[in-house]
Amino acid sequence: MFYRFVRWIPVFLLITFVIAGTGCGVDSVEEYFEPPKSDGHNVYYSTEDRTQHYFSFYTTEVSSGSEVVFLGTDIYYKIYTNSSSIDSIQSSVSSQSENSQLSYLKGRGYKTLKNSGTTPYPLIKSSGSNRHVNIRLTGYSSYNRQIAIDSSVLGYPVRNGGTGFQFDADTCPSTSDSDFSGSASADVYYVDAYAVSIGRNTSDSTTYYSSVLHLGSVPIRKEWY
Repeated sequence: MFYRFVRWIPVFLLITFVIAGTGCGVDSVEEYFEPPKSDGHNVYYSTEDRTQHYFSFYTTEVSSGSEVVFLGTDIYYKIYTNSSSIDSIQSSVSSQSENSQLSYLKGRGYKTLKNSGTTPYPLIKSSGSNRHVNIRLTGYSSYNRQIAIDSSVLGYPVRNGGTGFQFDADTCPSTSDSDFSGSASADVYYVDAYAVSIGRNTSDSTTYYSSVLHLGSVPIRKEWY
């Protein structure tokens, strides 16, 4: 009897591994969505040219699962006063699996960017075709703060709590703000941002996320306002 039991252990384990690897409702996000695509514009905290202080990218509005519907694209951001923190986060994100990148960012305080008007979910709703997105957090000269999709302006970007990004002595981030990490007495702030594609399974309402696209980091100085 003991021999018979032992002989069946490998068979049981094989069946278990096959089931675990092929089903149980666990789907890989790569099967459904691609992350947003870079348009070649790179902005980092060291960029001094204020005309370049914006985020931009292309949405990737496709899905390959018959039960999964592409919902749109969201932007996650966090405000820092220490630029080395941004480098550390970016390095850590790149080492995460594609399935866990957004969870990693959320766990470190990244919040969804909002629109000055009514904010939909996601921020950039699906239209059925890829589009170009341009987000300028603050105004400069003839450049207005705005969230623009192709040639249409949705409004201007605001923080998750509803305030804008034009920081002065009265509107600077506070150490109690969940979207901020750093010193409240800093003279310069850095807004780091990522974009992610989002979809939903129509049969069980499970939400799926793509891997993330780093949009860069924009510096904002008190003296500008």
